[in-house]
Amino acid sequence: RTMTTSPPKRPRILLVDDDELLRRTLVRILALTYDVTVAPHGAKALEILAAETFDAILTDLEMPHLGGDGIVRWLEEHQPAMALRVVVMTGGAKRAEQMAWLQRFDTDRVLPKPSTAAEIVRALQAVLGRGLA
Repeated sequence: RTMTTSPPKRPRILLVDDDELLRRTLVRILALTYDVTVAPHGAKALEILAAETFDAILTDLEMPHLGGDGIVRWLEEHQPAMALRVVVMTGGAKRAEQMAWLQRFDTDRVLPKPSTAAEIVRALQAVLGRGLA
C-alpha cells in the first residue's frame, strides 16, 4: 500500500501591474514557484483582496485608478498583517506624495524597475513569513 501525500501548498501571490507585457513576463517567472492571481490596477486588486486571501502581494507603485501606495494604505486599515507582505516595484515616484510615501515605506520591500527574476523572488520570499498570526 502506498501512501499518497499531497504536494506542498504553493504560496498565493497577487500581482498588480498596469503594464500588460510586464505582467505576462512576471507571471511566467512567478508561476514556477507560486500560484499567481493578476490585477491590472489597484482598484481591481482591492476587489480581489476583499474576496480572497494571499500570502504576498507584488505591486507596481505608479498605476491608473489606484497605485501601490493606495493598496498598502487600504491594507493597513483593513488587513494590517497583509500590509507587511507587500513588495512594491517602481521606476521612480512621479508625484511628491508618492515620493514621501516611498521614503516612509520599508526600503527592503521596494524593488527598482527593472529587477531580475532572482531579486523579485528573493523579495517575495523575505515577506512571505511576515505578519502571520
